[in-house]
Amino acid sequence: MVPVSYDAWRHYMTLVHRIPLTSAYCDERIATLQDLDDCGTRVLVAVYGETHRQRLLSWFSMARRTSPAPESILRSNPEDNASSGLRTVTTLPGTADLDTAPNPDCGSTDANDG
Repeated sequence: MVPVSYDAWRHYMTLVHRIPLTSAYCDERIATLQDLDDCGTRVLVAVYGETHRQRLLSWFSMARRTSPAPESILRSNPEDNASSGLRTVTTLPGTADLDTAPNPDCGSTDANDG
């Protein structure tokens, strides 16, 4: 599923995948998406297109402006977070495989390629 609206994307991120859109998380994703030399960003553009990258930048910026303080989302005890179903991730759902996908622009992802 590739969301095409902010509301659908926010629902997908926060309710389906339970990723809290904290300021820090949004800032991290914005920085990565702005880095056209980043392998993951290049793969994302190759798979989903530049228009989708621009949408994501816009959506993360919108979420950043409306994000609650981290302490209102995550509890200080990681075990409490796990029991609440919250998790912290550093990649977008569905992109972990893209980060390691073979791509001539990103170089080899096989550690044995020397």
